[in-house]
Amino acid sequence: MSLFGEVEPVDPATRRAARKSLQKANDLFRARQYEHSIPYFLGALDDYDNVDWVVLKAWRFPDKAMALELLSVVEDTARAFLQESLGQDCFEESFYAYGEFWGLFGTRPYMRTLGAIVRLSYDCGDLDRAITASSETLRLCHGDNMGQRYLLSTLLLKAERYADALSFCQVWFDPRYDGEGRPRGGCVFEPPNPEPLTQRMIDWLSEPWSPASLLLDAAYASFRLWGDCVLARQYLRLGTRANPLIFTKILAMRDQPTAPLKKPRTANGPEEAHDYRWIAHDLWTQPDAWAWINANEDVMDSVTKTCARDGCSNRETRPLQYKECSGCKKIVYCGRTCQKADWPSHKPGAYNKTPSRY
Repeated sequence: MSLFGEVEPVDPATRRAARKSLQKANDLFRARQYEHSIPYFLGALDDYDNVDWVVLKAWRFPDKAMALELLSVVEDTARAFLQESLGQDCFEESFYAYGEFWGLFGTRPYMRTLGAIVRLSYDCGDLDRAITASSETLRLCHGDNMGQRYLLSTLLLKAERYADALSFCQVWFDPRYDGEGRPRGGCVFEPPNPEPLTQRMIDWLSEPWSPASLLLDAAYASFRLWGDCVLARQYLRLGTRANPLIFTKILAMRDQPTAPLKKPRTANGPEEAHDYRWIAHDLWTQPDAWAWINANEDVMDSVTKTCARDGCSNRETRPLQYKECSGCKKIVYCGRTCQKADWPSHKPGAYNKTPSRY
């Protein structure tokens, strides 16, 4: 085993044969003969260095069920390579790098394979398999270098495992683990704490880096477990303030995104709002959850705006009711009259302002 946990290279003859098989698979893939390409992709797996390439191609299969079957073989093959190079116990808690798997270079193709299985399993409607694969990535890498925590909590909600979802979120909120890996990546699933948040915890979760997705998942889980309780309202307020764009789009009845974005993102920015709505939008539009957030004053205060003209106190009665300034994309006006009246004073800075995230 190498110092950095790299997988032992195969012999030159095997590498050449695997590369030839990969080239043939790519030719068939480009010709859209996806099913015929699979045996050659499997042949390419004789060399561990081809794992990432096969996973990338599986992503692009139009038949997601077929792609998932291919990834299942990739997972088993990559796992066997790692056991041969790192030791049979490399997936056990006794392994020296348990909980820090991502830190070993050789493990990353395997971890990316698990990440692909999570996404494709969800796309195929197999929640249990998606949850299992996501939990395994967190068990192996407690620091969650792949961002699986932002998927797993919502997957648990969709599987109606509300107590597990809340327990998972509370572990990731716990300041005791700040800068440290969570036990099993948060997947211990002990009974959640039903008590209202202390002011100290509210202050902690009000920091800009607190993820809106986990806060809102915690709110939803608390609501399902105990109704409109103090704890549910606290999480709801924190999550809405962390990223108002999520409920702005949901309550404005915008369509649910069909896929996550493939863009760089900032914490609690518009890209994260988009991705959260991709997976969780339909949870919040269920009748009882919809009625709950519509009746919550904190939510409505966060997602509605007041006309920007001095002296006008008109406020939106629903999200995105008013049109925003096309220059700064930050302020809104209740109508053409207010926009024209305010334009002389607003014009000098209209095109110099940083666009709003919202």
